Amino acid sequence: MSALAVARRTVEIDGRRIGVIDEGRRDAPVVTFLHALGANADLWRGDAAALADRYRVVSIDARGHGASDVVEPAGTFDDLVADVIAVWDALGIERSALVGLSLGGMTAFGLALAHPDRVTGIVAADCRADAPPPFRQMWAARRAMLEGGGMPAVAEGTMASWLTAASRADRPDLVEAARSMIVSTPPAGYRAITALIEGLDYKRRLAEITVPCRMIVGAEDGVHPPEMAAMAALVPDCRLVTLAGAAHLANLEQLAAFRAAVEAFLAEIAPAGRQTRPLSP
Repeated sequence: MSALAVARRTVEIDGRRIGVIDEGRRDAPVVTFLHALGANADLWRGDAAALADRYRVVSIDARGHGASDVVEPAGTFDDLVADVIAVWDALGIERSALVGLSLGGMTAFGLALAHPDRVTGIVAADCRADAPPPFRQMWAARRAMLEGGGMPAVAEGTMASWLTAASRADRPDLVEAARSMIVSTPPAGYRAITALIEGLDYKRRLAEITVPCRMIVGAEDGVHPPEMAAMAALVPDCRLVTLAGAAHLANLEQLAAFRAAVEAFLAEIAPAGRQTRPLSP
């Protein structure tokens, strides 16, 4: 295989498939992207393509999303963490940086806590680390939308939080890209992960994270800016970047600024990202 390559594939783990996009340089540090609930690995196409000449970039479909099989019940965050580790093992990846948004950021916290030896650093975007009652009630409401009108109803109910009013009015291509990810998500996969998220309980342990961390949040992402500021203060080696003109999908609405923050962080941790054993082809 050439040094620079792209491959869409599935990795089989315990008889089920996990969708993966594996691209970029095999001789470079690894960056793994983890997407939001209701999205898939394509959420990161622009970011991944921009890094592929300098990094090996792995984008993973969460269980029940994209090309990954539905698992009901979806389990716990420990299971999402185990899925990422299993993909790394299957691809011969010893260590990786993580970039996760929403559900992906939550999962990145779990990986940093459980496997600091495998993680060179994390970027956690537009996420939280616990599940207070209002947060759990939101997911119950989303399941009611799903039962009443399927994934199109979920898409309509989600768009106001995913994108700013300006983007919803002036960027129909962005609206359609976001909506298409949601409606293509299997209803059972979406429902199962909403139940899993209700068990989120990492905030009390954020001070235990020992790997470098960057948090990114859209300035118009509801309650997330103050919540992420509070979380950033708990992590020993962490800085918060707030992006104007962005809601929940900050990487899509403010692509250049989001990418600049990620690339600056990756440059800081670059020495830690080198592999220390041979990679699989």
